[in-house]
Amino acid sequence: MNQFFFLSIPFILTLLFSFLPTKLWFDYLDQTIVISVTLFFFSFHALTFIFQRPLANTLSSFENVLNRNRTLVLLGFFLFMLCFPFRNLNWGDGIILLETNLLETELFGSQIAMDEILETISHSLAFRILSIWNFDDDNRYAYQIVSFLSGAIFLAFLGWKLNSGPQKRTNLFESILFLGSSGFLVFFGYAENYSILSLFIFLFIFYVRQWIQTDLSPNVLLINSTLLVTLGIYLHLVSGFLIISLFYLWIEFSPKNKRWNDLIKCSFIGGIILLLGFCYLLFLHDPTLDRKSSHLLHPPIYPWKRLISLNHLTEITAVMWYNSRVPLLILAYFYFFERSILKSFFQKKENKFILSVIVSFLVNGFIINPMLGFPSDWDMIGFYWIPFAFLGYHLLTEHRFLIIKFASVLLFTFTIQILQARHLNYLDEAKNKEVLLTQKIVHEYVSENRIKISGLPRTEKKFYAKTDFFFYKSIQISRRICEFTGKNELINTLQALQKEFQEGTDTGKLNDKIWIKDFLTKATITNTAYIKSLKEYNLCHLEL
Repeated sequence: MNQFFFLSIPFILTLLFSFLPTKLWFDYLDQTIVISVTLFFFSFHALTFIFQRPLANTLSSFENVLNRNRTLVLLGFFLFMLCFPFRNLNWGDGIILLETNLLETELFGSQIAMDEILETISHSLAFRILSIWNFDDDNRYAYQIVSFLSGAIFLAFLGWKLNSGPQKRTNLFESILFLGSSGFLVFFGYAENYSILSLFIFLFIFYVRQWIQTDLSPNVLLINSTLLVTLGIYLHLVSGFLIISLFYLWIEFSPKNKRWNDLIKCSFIGGIILLLGFCYLLFLHDPTLDRKSSHLLHPPIYPWKRLISLNHLTEITAVMWYNSRVPLLILAYFYFFERSILKSFFQKKENKFILSVIVSFLVNGFIINPMLGFPSDWDMIGFYWIPFAFLGYHLLTEHRFLIIKFASVLLFTFTIQILQARHLNYLDEAKNKEVLLTQKIVHEYVSENRIKISGLPRTEKKFYAKTDFFFYKSIQISRRICEFTGKNELINTLQALQKEFQEGTDTGKLNDKIWIKDFLTKATITNTAYIKSLKEYNLCHLEL
């Protein structure tokens, strides 16, 4: 009975959250629907304990049907993803991300951000390909295609590759751990630079774990893993935290008499690949990377005084609940009720490796500051959902007699995931108009300024384009805001700052640290006033 109450925790907490007077950021579904779904699966949960043996046989038959029809099941789920893309722009970086990608792609052929080089290039490439078929007005389609393709590959691995046993096929029912984790929503056409990265993390864990199981030589294992992490860093800088996993692999698999040799060799291989790539992009590529806006040089570290605080721990716990509640429940269940099994499970090196990946991304989640708040930054600190899901999946597949106890929770979270996807498919009409207006302004700016920007030194192009466009867009948007006291003054200030910036560029002041610091201080003050006006007043003159 203790097990029954313990495994009821997700249902109980979901009900409690739904009755809170102020909704939490991850509790956005309709209260009536949440309560109905929760009570239904809680009742089913009770039945699985009362009629465990007959329902276990029924579940086994259901699993056989799923596995025999895996192609239809996964294809049906993928079609559902296509029908309900993630369009809510309050999650993630939203409009500013779309704006920057469109601006740089139109001006320079592709966006190359220092923090997420291959992710941004892939979205620009998708946009360029779509422009062949005249889909060049809205770059949201490019993000959707990259996200869906990444999700399709993820689903293919879930269906046919994940299981390491003799059958080499995934047990689809246990794979709900991945599909029901809210982190999987990044594959629902989500407009962010995290879809390929999430797929990479999945493949990194899959292949390194497989290499460990097949006793790949330590030398090849360490070099291959180093190359994968290096590729991941080019995808997104957050992959750099996987150095913690590389450290584990080095300690565990490098022979003592070769340990320092392996460390130097792998560090050299990864370092030289990164050094060559970043040096080229920083000094030789046209345009060079914009160093002033990179998280590599200006990392958003959580303020040290608030690093260990109730607020920060609450943020991390909330993301864990949203992304990984069932895998965490499985781990906790084995810890309290099957500890000997869990101890044996973690004696295997391949599972210790997954733990090292969890530690890597927990460090990321702990020290990186979610400056936009939630739900905007739900994705940035929650990558540990993938290794947690791996652990839960392998625990269940290796001890299938326990699956009946988790059946109701798995089906419950999968159903909630379906409902979440439908909800996040909704796009507020005002937001949509804002996106279309921003894209229109980008196209107008590029048409008016392409020639001038192409004539600038390659080291100044990106910084000039983004800064000058900020003033251009702010002026255009301010003109469309409903009338308010100080509107004309704000527009005049923005115009004066834009003129000062353009003249400073023409006279070579962009490299003058004193001038640029003074200018950015004034621009920041004006930007604060601009943002405040956007929050307080609506757009009334969209036709301008």
